[in-house]
Amino acid sequence: MEAKKTEAITDLLRILPEKETVQGICTQSIDILKGIKEFDASTISIFNDEGILKLKSGYGYISDVKEPSSDIGYTALLELFPENKWVILAEWKIKKTLPKNFPELSKLNTIALFPIINDKKLIGVITVGYKKPTKFSVEKMRFLNTIGYIISNYLISLLYLNDLKSHLAHLQEVIKSMRHNFANDLQSITLGLELISSTNLTEEQQKFVRILNNAKTSAIKRIADLRSMKSDLEREVKINIGLKLDEKNVEL
Repeated sequence: MEAKKTEAITDLLRILPEKETVQGICTQSIDILKGIKEFDASTISIFNDEGILKLKSGYGYISDVKEPSSDIGYTALLELFPENKWVILAEWKIKKTLPKNFPELSKLNTIALFPIINDKKLIGVITVGYKKPTKFSVEKMRFLNTIGYIISNYLISLLYLNDLKSHLAHLQEVIKSMRHNFANDLQSITLGLELISSTNLTEEQQKFVRILNNAKTSAIKRIADLRSMKSDLEREVKINIGLKLDEKNVEL
């Protein structure tokens, strides 16, 4: 059993960084927890900022739930976690305090719940359950804490990454729109200047035309800067430190 737990921790650390969706992390984590054969049931639930259930993955007494629910007992769920740590519920507490979004676990005898908390907000819950009365030793709690923090941290990191990508995509569109609009306006200014320059101008009027031409040149440079900025935003985000490995040794 201990070997399986160690393997599970290794698999979580190895596989979860490759997942690109919240559903992918949840599903893979549940598959790994199921493979340990330590728990009779397990779930990972994710909520939106209104407390509405977005997705749930698990095994045991549950089935995957992909449709949001408007009745999840979110307030009751919040009250379970005064601190960012596992909460253990025995059979009588399960029937008394388990929120409405975990009816499939109500027949279990003992449940442990781990809050996924970010920026003082509860964004999800990891649960593991047993059919029979179960005591939680120091070793068992250490294992639960390890898998809880691994899954939680990868989920939060992915949510941050998704939010960053969304902001970057919006910023790219803003810059693209600005560059397009500036270019159109600049074209109109250029045509106007060419028309004015073809007429007989006083020395004072020619002075203002030169000022406008200088402003046009500056505006062209600004557009080039926007184009360069857009290219910088579209580049791949990566860590630019470390020594480059020989390709044949990368797998090692």
